[in-house]
Amino acid sequence: MSAEFLRLTRDQPVRRKPNKDSFPTQAKAVKQWIDELPLANSGVTAKMLYNGLKELNTLEFDTVARLEVLELLRQPINFTLTGMDKHVIGQPLPLPAQKRQIGQVMKDFHRELSLGYKLAIIDLCSPRGAVPFLRGRYAILAVVRAMQHMSALLGKCYLTYSEVPSTAWSELYQLFAYAVSQGLHEKLEKDPQIPGVSISPLSCLTQALLMFLTNPYRLTQREIVDVEAATRIWAAHAVLNLEGRGEGVFLIDAESDSPPGVRTGEKASRVWRLDCSSLVTNVRTGFDHVGRDQLMVPRTKLGQSVPLHLELIERLLVAWGFGGERTHQRMPAGHML
Repeated sequence: MSAEFLRLTRDQPVRRKPNKDSFPTQAKAVKQWIDELPLANSGVTAKMLYNGLKELNTLEFDTVARLEVLELLRQPINFTLTGMDKHVIGQPLPLPAQKRQIGQVMKDFHRELSLGYKLAIIDLCSPRGAVPFLRGRYAILAVVRAMQHMSALLGKCYLTYSEVPSTAWSELYQLFAYAVSQGLHEKLEKDPQIPGVSISPLSCLTQALLMFLTNPYRLTQREIVDVEAATRIWAAHAVLNLEGRGEGVFLIDAESDSPPGVRTGEKASRVWRLDCSSLVTNVRTGFDHVGRDQLMVPRTKLGQSVPLHLELIERLLVAWGFGGERTHQRMPAGHML
């Protein structure tokens, strides 16, 4: 068993065989269950979806069936989360208690979805951790979705001005490290919920790193939503060096639970390095060709766009273009502390 797969298998929930009273585990039955959801009652629908998803993660059943069921559940869950966003965006920060609870539910949905797809990886590739012959498409789907939803959990933390839960970054790194070990990290997967953008484990991690480096807690909620969409498009222009070499100043301790920084712990055994110079150059080129009061519009391959004000882009360029050098001199030595 590889070290990357071993780390992925830690802290699994205890699972049992489904019985007649369990949540359905076949796609046909789940489709019928979704069709009967009381969508007019958003609170009841959210509770049913969350409880069903959480129960799925305690059941032991066929891996392909798990992926089919999770893909079916993503659509109504996304519909529910979009409705919840409206109760959170535009509210005074810190959020009132009731709105904080809504924010917590949003994060819980993404954590359970990420866990569900991670369980699919574990079941598919056990016991040794290698991707079985002709099962690569299931493996890449599971890895990409698990990383997408863990990254989305981080995004909801920023949006609700709440603390990132422990293990969120480490789980993201573990998923990516496993994808690298199996040569899956640059494989692309489409997402029907994000038309025009194909996502790989590499682009997903890079987007999450770029989003953190914008100092999201200092962005407005509207800016967070827009920058999250823009970084999904722009992630392809940043370079993540997995050997820790290169010109990038942002370092990632791949075996930690810490976000990227300009330095890592002294005992870090695996360091990745993010180089944003090409990204900054690419965005700056477009930035210099539009008027100061206009919008710059990153576009997907199918033409969907994310309009950003130039003042916001300027702040992003400062964040991503950080050189790691002091902008002031140290105080002279010999002073009293």
